[in-house]
Amino acid sequence: MARVLQNVDLKDLANRLLTFDTEDVENHVPLTAAECLSVCHMAMEAMRSTDICIHIKTPINIVGDLHGQFHDLLRIFDALGQPPESRFLFLGDYIDRGKYSLEVMTLLFVLMLLYPNSVYLLRGNHETANICCRYGFKDEIGQRMVRIQAHKVLGGFVRTFQWMPMCAIIDGQIFCCHGGISPNFMLQPFNLRGGQQANVQALNECKKPVEPVRPGILCDIMWSDPIGTAFSAQFSQSSETLTEAKWLPNKRGCSFSFSGQALEEVMRLFQTQMLIRGHQVAMNGYQSQLNRRCVTVFSAPGYCGVYNNISSILQIERLNDDSKSPGSFFLLRPMQRDPSALANLFWNELRDI
Repeated sequence: MARVLQNVDLKDLANRLLTFDTEDVENHVPLTAAECLSVCHMAMEAMRSTDICIHIKTPINIVGDLHGQFHDLLRIFDALGQPPESRFLFLGDYIDRGKYSLEVMTLLFVLMLLYPNSVYLLRGNHETANICCRYGFKDEIGQRMVRIQAHKVLGGFVRTFQWMPMCAIIDGQIFCCHGGISPNFMLQPFNLRGGQQANVQALNECKKPVEPVRPGILCDIMWSDPIGTAFSAQFSQSSETLTEAKWLPNKRGCSFSFSGQALEEVMRLFQTQMLIRGHQVAMNGYQSQLNRRCVTVFSAPGYCGVYNNISSILQIERLNDDSKSPGSFFLLRPMQRDPSALANLFWNELRDI
């Protein structure tokens, strides 16, 4: 990587990306391999000092999945303000599906470097080597750069992903991650008597760089889902009584789906009040589940050019006593575009990962 690194003016690069015309679906922001690799190198170095679980203070805007929808990311900044005036926590899945993933990921890394107290990036399941090579990111880089450069740039981003934090706790009260919780939280070294600090420390014993393996706690943090209403009546037999299942196999074929009871137990473990996560399309931009203890935030409007979903950003000014209503949602509707424009924005094949 060292041979192609160059000094990058981060503010100039941020300005080039932030001033891109949101109506332009024909062109891309010109990004060189040297710029991408330099940004990756700087981001990697900056994240070396961060733990798997980070602590964040309010006020904060929480952004869910973006999936390469760069134009909509710019619309979010236009509406809510740019860093450092506005502060953002992103829940992962920045890439794949959309054909502007390189712009999304580069801009967010640059903003994180420029304003580390205003931009926080968590890792999603698409920020992993096996997924980003299958759902568009690898192909996008391959189309925009010559083969040797593309290989280096993809490798640079994959190595940088391995240094990203995976979860955050806001004001000591709200647990945030991309996917959800893990049944491994019920095992040692985690302990209900340990309190938040001790259990976060146990989680941070997972060292970076890391490529999560299946099964495992980091895999679950990126992949698990709340049990939907269709599964709420499933039960498991325990001796002579029936008890509601806490964990079920995830329909994605990876990790688990968790019940409200499982979530309550993990929230007690970390002494938090609710879970805020991404990972699933929410047609209204957000979805509240499991007795309003689990909130899904999805921030890619008109996802993949297939859905007509609204997107949302959860705005938290400060936490109050109402743990089930931590803030308000800013909603963003999809832009109306013709089919030819959609072909320039999204990859054709849509699969449920």
